[in-house]
Amino acid sequence: MDDQIERKLCVVCAETIPKQALICVSCQSYQDWRRHLSIGNSSLALIVALLAVLGPATSGVISLLTWREDALTKKVEFAIAELSQHMATVLVSNRSDRAFIVSEFQCQLMIPFDRRDIFGVVESADDSGFRWPIKSQTFGVLASFEAVQPQVVWAQSQATVVFISDYISPPLEFGGAPEMQASSLCYMSGKTDSNGEEADGQLLRPRDLLAFDALEVIERMDFGTERAEEKEALVSRVVNEREQ
Repeated sequence: MDDQIERKLCVVCAETIPKQALICVSCQSYQDWRRHLSIGNSSLALIVALLAVLGPATSGVISLLTWREDALTKKVEFAIAELSQHMATVLVSNRSDRAFIVSEFQCQLMIPFDRRDIFGVVESADDSGFRWPIKSQTFGVLASFEAVQPQVVWAQSQATVVFISDYISPPLEFGGAPEMQASSLCYMSGKTDSNGEEADGQLLRPRDLLAFDALEVIERMDFGTERAEEKEALVSRVVNEREQ
């Protein structure tokens, strides 16, 4: 599996790493804009304390710095290489000094009735050509995935983990007004070899939802016999939305 992974050069040390890598295993540098935030933990704590004294006008800056502190202390992260209602391929980065055992991968998804609602007003090869649908254009589900085999990510290393779809819930209500942006996210958790817990969450991109067809998802959802009418109503809603 690893031989088939596309690779790139680390933007800091030029070491060869997987294309989806968030962090270089060799130099521990982020591969996106976060590498430019070079402030250390000690200085960060001092600045946060100072800004807290200055008053509520600095609350936005404090939030950004608090996020930076969380990012610096996070030991396990993941990047999604492939995601659909059938499977997920995830690149896991373990920056801790202990082995990490992947145990769970779940996604809270807002599935659009019509995938055309994801496209923006302009066509583009990058994410600028896509947008989140609004809540009234979607239905919510929880999708659980199971690892093909138990996966250990050794300390200071990365590994590709393949998950197979295990369960898709009936429609769920995640809250929010009908006109609100309907974003989706995924969550991975596991344990270290010392029985400590590590977890990471990631907001999906709108284009990631193109892999999910509403009618195919409905067929895999666990309605049970007692909710057959609800399933039929949801199928009819999808068909009607696509005919408009």
